[in-house]
Amino acid sequence: MSVRFWLNKLVNDFGKSWIAQNGILPESQLYKLLEWRRLHEMLVQLRINCVLDVGAARGQFAINLRKIGYEGKIVSFEPVPEAFAEMSAVFAGDRKWQGHNVALGRQNGETTFNVAVESTEMSSILLPRHGSWHLRQITVPLATLDAFFDSAITDISDPSVFLKMDTQGYDVEVIHGALRSLPQVVALQSELAIRPDYVGAPLYLEALGIYRDLGFEPISLIEAARDSQSGIITEFNCVLIRDGIA
Repeated sequence: MSVRFWLNKLVNDFGKSWIAQNGILPESQLYKLLEWRRLHEMLVQLRINCVLDVGAARGQFAINLRKIGYEGKIVSFEPVPEAFAEMSAVFAGDRKWQGHNVALGRQNGETTFNVAVESTEMSSILLPRHGSWHLRQITVPLATLDAFFDSAITDISDPSVFLKMDTQGYDVEVIHGALRSLPQVVALQSELAIRPDYVGAPLYLEALGIYRDLGFEPISLIEAARDSQSGIITEFNCVLIRDGIA
């Protein structure tokens, strides 16, 4: 038997023994490692050479893509000026990573954006359901992904595109603004909310139904958030690929 078999058996047996002894496991880190492992496998399998990073915040997703070995093009979209400035300082040293200081949705124009003061990553076009959040509102440019798509892939001879969305309840609106370009996307990632934090955000089954109607099927569903009191999972990160492409 292979070394991998015995290593897996050792880890599996040790893990169960540790659980039996009420040992503490770093669950959130394990979930994230599993999520990145599956993402890496998808990037390799589909030969992804262009990642559209929508809702990029300070560039954390793109930075982690580089850490797991992805060397292709990244185009990031982030509307909050402070977050975009911080990300820009990072991608300035990466010739295959570029960014746009804009929000994406189903139309072009301007929109009010709700910036969560305590955590910029929780900012959204949508208002939060919880009135306790400390917000400041700014006006930001709004565009469709279709408006940027051709320029994103223009220098790639045989584009294989992965669309990652992390827009705090607004992913489906991003999709509606990408319908012309979507046939050229081979995989996408979206947040699926069981208990939406934002007013007007779709429930997970509705969003998943929309993606499936557009020809995508899930290959990975990883816990992203859980209610600390009830233990109920409130959000998943879902990766989907175009049906029949694998």
